[in-house]
Amino acid sequence: MNLSQLLPLLDGYEPLVNIVDALGRRKRRAPLVEGVPVAAKSFLLARIQSDLSRPLLLVTYSDEQANRLAEDLRRFLPEESLPVRLLPSSLSLVLDDEESGRDISRAGQRVATLTGLANGEQSHIVAPITALLQKVPPPAVLKNRRLTVSVGDSVSLDVLSARLTAFGYVREDQVSLPGTFARRGDILDVFPADSPKPIRLDLFGDEVETIRPFDRESQRSEGKQSSVIIPAAHEVAYTRETMASASAAIRKRLEKQLAILRKDGADPEQLDRLRESVENDATKLSQAVYFAGVERYLPLLHPDSVCALDYVPENALVVLDEPAQMESHAERDIIVVRKNLANRANRGEIILLPEPLCLDFDDVGRSLTENRQSLSFSLLSRSVSWLTHDAHFYTDAAPAESFAGKPALLGEALRTYKNKMGARVVVVSVQAPRVRAVLTERELGEAPVSSLLKGSGIALVDGVLRSGFRLTDGRLVVLTDTEVFGTPGDRIEAQKKRKREFRDGMRITSLLELNAGDYVVHIQHGIGQFTGLTRMTVQGAEREYMAIAYDGGDKLFVPSDQVDRVQKYIGSEGAAPNISKLGGNDWERAKTRAKKQVKEIAQDLIILYAARSAMEGYSYGADTPWQIEMEEAFPHTETPDQLAAIEEVKRDLEAPRPMDRLICGDVGYGKTEVAVRAAFKVASEGRQVAVLCPTTVLAAQHLNVFSERLSAFPMKVDM
Repeated sequence: MNLSQLLPLLDGYEPLVNIVDALGRRKRRAPLVEGVPVAAKSFLLARIQSDLSRPLLLVTYSDEQANRLAEDLRRFLPEESLPVRLLPSSLSLVLDDEESGRDISRAGQRVATLTGLANGEQSHIVAPITALLQKVPPPAVLKNRRLTVSVGDSVSLDVLSARLTAFGYVREDQVSLPGTFARRGDILDVFPADSPKPIRLDLFGDEVETIRPFDRESQRSEGKQSSVIIPAAHEVAYTRETMASASAAIRKRLEKQLAILRKDGADPEQLDRLRESVENDATKLSQAVYFAGVERYLPLLHPDSVCALDYVPENALVVLDEPAQMESHAERDIIVVRKNLANRANRGEIILLPEPLCLDFDDVGRSLTENRQSLSFSLLSRSVSWLTHDAHFYTDAAPAESFAGKPALLGEALRTYKNKMGARVVVVSVQAPRVRAVLTERELGEAPVSSLLKGSGIALVDGVLRSGFRLTDGRLVVLTDTEVFGTPGDRIEAQKKRKREFRDGMRITSLLELNAGDYVVHIQHGIGQFTGLTRMTVQGAEREYMAIAYDGGDKLFVPSDQVDRVQKYIGSEGAAPNISKLGGNDWERAKTRAKKQVKEIAQDLIILYAARSAMEGYSYGADTPWQIEMEEAFPHTETPDQLAAIEEVKRDLEAPRPMDRLICGDVGYGKTEVAVRAAFKVASEGRQVAVLCPTTVLAAQHLNVFSERLSAFPMKVDM
């Protein structure tokens, strides 16, 4: 629910009145506001924007903080306000050629935001400082790097497929990650690089009949929409003028680096690897083929590259969130990038270009403030060389206190706020009935938000906000599910939507997942071999069937709408399973033997875990307020499995025995966040944590993630 109804509660708030006066009349170019906690920044900023009616460029110190501020700003701004768009950093694509879905999504979101700005679309932009340090092509290059498709449009699927390929999309049998597309008959599935869900375009002839988002796992459509905007998957754009020159420059630089490596006594195999890899890149560039890591060559493909700030309209108000932290994070990230590229070059994986990928921080910092009006938020007054403040405003504000799900504490605090402090209290919650029960039990009463303009009272608002705050000098307290129940509202919503998952074997959600020759398991008939799809007419109706071969030459034909009865076979890698016989007892005997073996293994495990349970270990305490605050800063909604893993790890740490747990998950599914929270819990009690990684690249990435997540706390992270 939109929370703009809370903005009038700032009427007459003295710090706000002074800030708006200084900015609105252009009395000051770079005022500083001190003492505002993170939860209240977007609230104040939304009111400032509403009063000034100017677009915002909000720059902060990390991607996580940018996500949080953008999320809060969307909730507080009126629905008719300009859209809030993220401009994320895509440095991860430069550091590692193994692209994850999250990397591609962030890059796509970045291109979509820049393309919108290049086309003159007004919006509020939220960005980490590293997003502005990265060089980008000029606005004229990105202006046409998107496709708009609407219902009723006349399009050629061949032309559309070609344009998607030119924009860096990869054609697959089934869309799986952002930046992919698939085509089947008159249907085109595309996963826009900036979208959380893929889109299905259904054509009748050459006319777009429907546009539907759909779930990539179940393949089920989820509603309809009238149009879709598909941004390019990469901000790097191939042009005829630069493809040939870039390829030649790459080969020239390759020869120089090979000569240096030979002089240093490099391994011949390393030299061959480097030549093969870079020659492959140069060939793909000359053929306008996109590939993982192409962003490293941006200075060659776009020698006229600029700062992303050049895309932002001149009348935008620049808002700087914690300038000192911005500077320290930027310097650290630049060092990580330089070290990573140097190490990869020394290992013979890539070539180093003389042109830097990032702009100088001081230059960008001065560009943000020299020719534009700015407003800075800082908890403490800390000076930086590139910014001089010409006015200071102070707020008496703090994070809201936590009640950790204890109704008695909440009730007493609400009574104190209302009756003794004369404060106006707003509780933003997705569990309003539970809060209302506390008010009723203690006869505190509930008032509409509008009545709080006249005096003290308690209002309940249905909605989600990450955390609350207190403006003491404004007699205003905002509480959320985080303080009231100990769990953020968005997490409560996610838990409500938790679905039962199919955990036996590998569920087949689409016949496109199977190839002829794959082994499968039918729940009733056992192990067989998938031989393909066939159409058959049975009882006058033609249907598609999957054919499964069994021992003795028998075949089973399973209707495609009964695919849930079949699973992919999972067994020893490289070993073919024994095929079952239709109508025989082999499958039943195999299941009986398996049950017996499971019981034997279970008995062994009981003995093993009984011995482990008898061992004594360190028992960590319950979550601290710092732990809760750190977890609230997570910019994404945790998946049900991720939440379950986090809770299980915490239970292990709090138990009086050593933890012995393995967390499994694919790339981009949130294992690192589980590790961050476990490490924080341990370090909070004065103990050390070691994170072991298989490669230097991954270690550098984890250093970056851990440093960002723990930057607000007195903990040292090093590599």
